Amino acid sequence: MPRMCKLCGKIAKTANSRSKSNLATKRTQKPNLHKIKLGNLSVLSCTRCMRTRNKPAHSAAGKKKTTKEVK
Repeated sequence: MPRMCKLCGKIAKTANSRSKSNLATKRTQKPNLHKIKLGNLSVLSCTRCMRTRNKPAHSAAGKKKTTKEVK
């Protein structure tokens, strides 16, 4: 099982490491994964998904009020 984000499916990519003489060596770029709780379930999530989940639109308590609701 690869280390991947359970929310968006992001996995490791391959890239080239470049030396001073511009020789290419294969290397992996791994996603920035963190263990988070979704209810009572613990999942691995990338930082981008964590930031998206923290936006007010994704939580019921942080619902933005429109101008019609304010008046």
